Amino acid sequence: MEYSRLGRSGLKISGMVLGTMNFGNQTDKNESFKIIDAAIDAGINILDCADVYAGGESERIIGEALTANGKRKEVFIISKVFMPVGDGPNDRGNSKHHILEGCENSLRNLKTDYIDIYFLHRTDFNVPQEETLASLDLLVQQGKIRHVGCSTHPPWRVVEAIWIADKHHYPKFVCEQPPYNLLDRRIENEIVPMCQEYDLGIISWSPLAQGVLAGRYQAAGHLPAGSRGAFKDIYAERITQKGIEVSQQLAKRAAEKEYLSELDGAIGDGDHGVNMAKCFREVKKKLAESTAADMNVLFNNVGMVVLNSVGGAMGALYGTFFLKMAQACVGKNELGLSDLVRMFQAAQKGILDIGKASPGDKTLLDTLVPATRALEASEQKGQSLPEALANFEQAAKRGMASTTDMVAKMGRASRLAERSLGHQDAGATSCYFILRSLASAGS
Repeated sequence: MEYSRLGRSGLKISGMVLGTMNFGNQTDKNESFKIIDAAIDAGINILDCADVYAGGESERIIGEALTANGKRKEVFIISKVFMPVGDGPNDRGNSKHHILEGCENSLRNLKTDYIDIYFLHRTDFNVPQEETLASLDLLVQQGKIRHVGCSTHPPWRVVEAIWIADKHHYPKFVCEQPPYNLLDRRIENEIVPMCQEYDLGIISWSPLAQGVLAGRYQAAGHLPAGSRGAFKDIYAERITQKGIEVSQQLAKRAAEKEYLSELDGAIGDGDHGVNMAKCFREVKKKLAESTAADMNVLFNNVGMVVLNSVGGAMGALYGTFFLKMAQACVGKNELGLSDLVRMFQAAQKGILDIGKASPGDKTLLDTLVPATRALEASEQKGQSLPEALANFEQAAKRGMASTTDMVAKMGRASRLAERSLGHQDAGATSCYFILRSLASAGS
């Protein structure tokens, strides 16, 4: 877990914050306890709550959980005040009366004698900010809260509050909590620059757009039972078909790029020969899950990872190989023998264009040159894919005859690919075969 300073507070908080709004609603007490314990074990050190969540039950669950596990001192607690907590005219807002009452109630619910960061859940245009900030200052002086923050405030109100705090020596906001996700990036216009200028932290709410970006919804008119959208109308009205379509595109992109972190981890620092072998093994794993339509994206992303992460002659060599393969299959949904020939010709030319490879990189060219020639010959003879694959394997083996272990691995890769010929598109399978063989050569 990574930690960073929260605004002007000096607090070092985890890169992830545990939101608790569902505690006591869709998530029962026992499950909430497990989530809290798992979060703390993972390094999360800040819990985000509010007096209004589940009518105060969320706060009570946090209080019971931290009492049971004895970890109150290991975490920071956020709670908030502003939203209606009763039917009375003073049971809401940022008046001195409501802030002081709200804080006392939250302390009881949380079973603690202080709240680490106390947020104004919204701004209150009916109460002068001098009164609001003076009330927060009193709570700080009493030791009942330690820092103050604001949520979903207009930027001009935040700046006004900072000026008032400067004038009267009241505590300043250390954090703003706005909505921020792929579907709602409004804060980039004014909120983010303001926070940078005045040294405020940002803890966003709804990073997955109420579950839309998590793939929770397939149609705006169909809200699954137990989902956020089915729970309250205020959430349901934010779930739009356009947002769902974006989430579906996001899911597709995530599936295409899921292997990138594995490749980055596999490459690392140190012996590039060993690390490239690890890289190829990761590529081989992901190829088994890809379709022909994914090949351009797959080859391009792998090429960029290798080129940027490995560097030097080896990075240029292997990175160019994959990038040229990517260029050659642009727009292809199915890959036949002629497509594979063009791809390998482009890859071979790209590698030769970057100059003579070092002796340690010679294995790829030793395999690629005869393999490409074998594919070209098979194409000229009008041979079937299985025949072309057999010719490819023999040519590649001859190119690496000095390394018996690599030959054995290529044989295993060949048999694996041949068994799958009857189960998927033959052109795609031949592409898998060739890349798997090269991956085995690298490993």
